Amino acid sequence: MALMYLLLLIFGLICLFVGIASLRKDRGIYARGVKKAAVVVAIEETSFSGTNTRMAQGFHAIYCYKDGHGKEHRLTGNRKSTSRDNFALGERKTVIFYPQAPSEALDQPYKVYSTSVVYLIGSIALIGVGLSGFFGT
Repeated sequence: MALMYLLLLIFGLICLFVGIASLRKDRGIYARGVKKAAVVVAIEETSFSGTNTRMAQGFHAIYCYKDGHGKEHRLTGNRKSTSRDNFALGERKTVIFYPQAPSEALDQPYKVYSTSVVYLIGSIALIGVGLSGFFGT
């Protein structure tokens, strides 16, 4: 039984390390990233997994933005909706990208943190369970 708690503790520490490394990497886009205004230039039909795992028909926006050299780039937005009315042509949004890779912009930068947060929360749970096996009653 102690071996199981030890393995949970070790796996929790590994997840903690991966979560912290991922968080540091993800924060880099804010430190070194370029923020530019983007404009919705098109609205396309798409399909995506709905809440009950069935495929749903919906829409997503296509954004246009310019990098530091004035070159135009297009980005398929991450946000999807079943209503076309949730997007408006000409709507403005801020995108963020690394200067070395302007074609790889993010339109929802906060979603970058989701993987880091999952690792950090999971690691805390695993470490807690692992430690409870050694120090619990």
